[in-house]
Amino acid sequence: IAVPKEFAPFPDTLPTLRTLQEQGYRLGIITNLRSDLPTLIQRAGLAGILEFCINPPQVPPPPHGQPAGAEKPHPAIFHEALRRAALTPPEVLHIGDQIRSDVAGARAIGMQAALLDRGNWHQPIPGSPKITTLNQLPQLLKSQPPCQPPNPALQ
Repeated sequence: IAVPKEFAPFPDTLPTLRTLQEQGYRLGIITNLRSDLPTLIQRAGLAGILEFCINPPQVPPPPHGQPAGAEKPHPAIFHEALRRAALTPPEVLHIGDQIRSDVAGARAIGMQAALLDRGNWHQPIPGSPKITTLNQLPQLLKSQPPCQPPNPALQ
């Protein structure tokens, strides 16, 4: 954690996100990284594309006295994204590369979720599409069915 990291987007990231932005999609990031998120977003060239970026330090404490700073798959980080986007769970498709924290976390609160499996390591997940490159995302969005109920097998 103490070692500085440089992040660079995959070659398909910026073109795909720009295309989606031009098509009217609202884009944001939910990440468990605790780094200086605005700096990382700026360096990656995503600053003009994303409406919001949320990491654990930005998640407020829930009303029940639990600590702030929830990480995925905790519902609080997903709810904070919904609040910032002013959307309801069925209106959102969360794309992530981890089954438990991304797919299960998003589906647990009623969001749609897709697995980004660049190495094609995972089996398909019932009710959640799998893509191997962001280039597949525009087509997926055209065919995305209404939100599926949470899958207890993923939790």
